[in-house]
Amino acid sequence: MLPSHKKITIARFACLCFEDVVEIQRPDGSVLLERGDCVVMDDCGFHRGLFVEPVLRELLNDYGVQLIYQPPHCPHLDTCEYYFHQLKEFLRRCHILAMEETEIAISEGVSSISTTNSHNYFRNCGYI
Repeated sequence: MLPSHKKITIARFACLCFEDVVEIQRPDGSVLLERGDCVVMDDCGFHRGLFVEPVLRELLNDYGVQLIYQPPHCPHLDTCEYYFHQLKEFLRRCHILAMEETEIAISEGVSSISTTNSHNYFRNCGYI
C-alpha cells in the first residue's frame, strides 16, 4: 500500500493532466470538454483512488463536466479495451520494430487508430 504522501502525489498528477485537458482548444477555438459533457472512466484503482476521485470530480464540476465511472469488471463497456487490442495487433504485426524501437512502434500504433475507429469503439460500448 502506498504511503499517504504518494497517494496525494498520484492525485495531483491526475489533476494536472485534467487541468491541461480542460484548457485544450480545437482548431476552431472551441474547448475540447464543454459544459454538459461527461468524462467516463473505467474502474481502474488509479482512477477511483481515495484522493483522486474527489479532486477530479471537483475540478471537472468547475467546468460543468460530469465525471462518471463504469461499473466494475465490465470490459464490454470499456473503450480502452478496444484501443489496447488494436495497439497490440499493430505491435504483433510490426514485431521487429516493436522489439528494436519500442517507443516509435507504440507511437505509430496509436497514430494508426483513426477517428472512425474511435467512433466505432464508443458506439460498440453503447455511449453513442
